[in-house]
Parts: sequence; structure tokens; C-alpha cells
Amino acid sequence: LGDEPLVCEGGVRAHHMLGALVSCKARSPMLLKALASVHVALGTLVNLVQNSCVGQETNRLAGARVAAALTYHAVSLATREAEGGAAAYLARLQVELLKAYDPRFTVPGRDPVAELLAEASALQDSLLAHAKASEYAAATPGGVLAERLRDDSDLPAKVLPQLPGP
Repeated sequence: LGDEPLVCEGGVRAHHMLGALVSCKARSPMLLKALASVHVALGTLVNLVQNSCVGQETNRLAGARVAAALTYHAVSLATREAEGGAAAYLARLQVELLKAYDPRFTVPGRDPVAELLAEASALQDSLLAHAKASEYAAATPGGVLAERLRDDSDLPAKVLPQLPGP
């Protein structure tokens, strides 16, 4: 599309519209397609250097939160529907929005936003607790899941894969 602020705003609005469906206990398998579509759209946002985002920071923070929520719900739904390939793809955490606002990543020209660390960690922890966490980490060797599993001081990364999960 070429208009990143518009794509980000569209992703946030689509997430708000899908919110009622996501919160239902009996979620339709078709919801996965909608969640994955918004996830892919948000994945096109790559211009995240602060100087070029002047006046858009709130929009990008909302987009990062939406990307995290979409990823969590899409991986959960893909797992439930036995869509292993989709779950593995989404769990790679390759959306730039998920990295740009996580203080563990450095993006040239961007200062880390510490307020989103808890949310980034919660998404990563949910993926680390997944039964296929080691497969997800192996699929992206330089990714955050692989790094957290290698870090001996990261207690949740050591314990969560050992717990029974989905």
C-alpha cells in the first residue's frame, strides 16, 4: 500500500472489530484467516526509526500491542485447529513491530520503549510454554525465542518449556 500509518491504523481498527470474536469461547476456525491477514498487514510495517515516525509514535505503540495480541490469539487458534505450519510461522515473531518496541532488540535510530517489555515478555512466555516451543525457536535461530532459551539467566525460558501446555 505504501502508506504505513494507514496500514497501522487499519490493523488496529481490524483488531478492535475482531475483538468480540476473539473473546468468544467457541471461536470459529475461520477467525484464524482474519487474524493471520491482519498479522501479515502489520508485518509490512518496517519504517520504525523514530525520526520518521514523528507524530505517529502512539499509533505505532498501539500497532505493536495489536501485533502481540494477534500473534498470541492466532498461534493459540492455529494450535487448536491443528494448523502446525501456521502456528510455527506466526511464532517466529518476525514482525518488525514486535521487535522495534522490545528493549532486547536494537533498531538503529530507535530508543527502546521500556513500557512494552512486560507485554513483549508475556507474548514470548506464552510461546515458550507452548508444547512446540523448541521447534519454534529452532525455526528462527537468531530470533528472540532461541536467544531466550540460550540465556542461562532467563528462568522463565528454562521453566516454561518443561510445564505441560497446549
